[in-house]
Amino acid sequence: MSPAGTSLAGAPPAGTVTSERIETPIGPLWLVTEGEVLLVAGFAVDLAGVARALGTPPVRARARETPSAAATAATAFFAGDLGALDAVVVRQPGTARMQEVWRTLRAVPAGTTTTYGALLPAAPRLAARACAANLVSLFVPCHRVQRADGSLGGFTWGLEAKTWLRDFESGRAEAAPA
Repeated sequence: MSPAGTSLAGAPPAGTVTSERIETPIGPLWLVTEGEVLLVAGFAVDLAGVARALGTPPVRARARETPSAAATAATAFFAGDLGALDAVVVRQPGTARMQEVWRTLRAVPAGTTTTYGALLPAAPRLAARACAANLVSLFVPCHRVQRADGSLGGFTWGLEAKTWLRDFESGRAEAAPA
């Protein structure tokens, strides 16, 4: 990450919102960044589909000309570097408690799972709501959360995608072809 007020070579300046699409084993992944900060990540055919799935207004972003740190990390993740997503800076709106849930969730290691109650013991329903409101779900890995009874719960991008991600992180699914 570059110091505040500067941009990496080839990266758009801070304040410029851009979008890019990368192909993954579970479908197209759209990334929306401001400079090198990830704002939105979602699996859909187009960016409008991401906004619909997240229940947000349509994203206005220009196409990115060079890969973002998020795109580079996602490509590395799907190639088998499960820690690649950890260094990507993310920003999303939410209450202080939701931010707490998202920070805790980012600390859950790939290949492991947790429960809503473990994320926020005093308010597991709030933890579930934070996961449902997560705009950057691959990078804030709500696919690693399950219900206390061991069932999967929900996932914005579908339970098939959630299962594939969990299997991939635990070594039961193959990485994307190089």
